[in-house]
Amino acid sequence: MASWKQVFGKRPNDDDILGALELHAVDQIRAALDVGMDPNAQVRGKSLVNWLTEMYSRGDNFPQCLGLLLDRGAVLDDPIVAPVLLNQAEGLASAIRANPKLLT
Repeated sequence: MASWKQVFGKRPNDDDILGALELHAVDQIRAALDVGMDPNAQVRGKSLVNWLTEMYSRGDNFPQCLGLLLDRGAVLDDPIVAPVLLNQAEGLASAIRANPKLLT
């Protein structure tokens, strides 16, 4: 696995991490976290998780990116949406069984 410096030749900055989030570049996000980027960092007033979830695209790597951030300690503003965002059908079904009012 390449380090952030090997990938970009420098330490990550705000534009780098925002670009990695927008492109759903799992390896780049992992590399930034590996060199010490705080998964709960505020970038231009928003958390990395909020940047990721508020961006337009939802590519195939979106759940991996979100899962990586969450695994490293990031938190969603509303954790109840995690199974939906992570494409976890069983987790969603379990949440609905536990709280059927989620559907209303």
